[in-house]
Amino acid sequence: MRLAVIVLGLCLAGSDVFAQAAQGTTSPPLSYAAAVQRAMAANPAIIAARLRRSINIASRDVAAERLNPEFRAEFERETPKEAYTLAVPWETGGKRARRIAVSDAAILTGEAELNATIAQVQADVRRAYFDRVIAESRQSLLADVQSLALRVVNGMTVHADRMRANLELTHGALFSQRVLLALVEGGMQRDEAYRIVQSLAQRAWDEGTPLRDLLAAEPAAQALDLDALFDYGQFTRHAAEIVGRLDEIA
Repeated sequence: MRLAVIVLGLCLAGSDVFAQAAQGTTSPPLSYAAAVQRAMAANPAIIAARLRRSINIASRDVAAERLNPEFRAEFERETPKEAYTLAVPWETGGKRARRIAVSDAAILTGEAELNATIAQVQADVRRAYFDRVIAESRQSLLADVQSLALRVVNGMTVHADRMRANLELTHGALFSQRVLLALVEGGMQRDEAYRIVQSLAQRAWDEGTPLRDLLAAEPAAQALDLDALFDYGQFTRHAAEIVGRLDEIA
């Protein structure tokens, strides 16, 4: 939760920079040192720990104080007529030293907690800051890739006849995977289907004979729907959706 709050704060700081850029004003980007300074100044745990340190130091001064002496004067007594008494309290058993030691331990404990909190905040800010830097770099890279893709698409010349001729260079071997799956779905063992398809695909490649013609003459493949298996539309059925997405972000 603490890291999420820091990330949100850095993002808001970054949004201020982008807003100023949109308004035409220039502002230096948020540096790592500035991010740490902001987090340290606004962190309630650090503020509370620093206040506790002042209280602990004051408590230590109180613990180090010695008891005040007591002076007493009495008049109108029978004999003698007046009396003066001075009492100086004296603590035994090292009570004052123990009070001071407890206060010193409280100060050291508070400083350790403060340093641990500061280290944790610095670590959180470091992760959040560089996550933000990486995100900005990725966003910039994505914008460059998108711009390059649009340039390629807009400047592309498509020769459909040449593309079809390139596909036919394999003599239908690119459909071998679909043929294999169809044979297996028809009840043939996968090893047997693999041997048949591999043999026919190799013949198509070596002899230049279309794989579809070889399958039409293969007894084990008579139940196959060759028109459906050798349909290029299965490879392009999502083309319109993909191009549509590109149009949306263009």
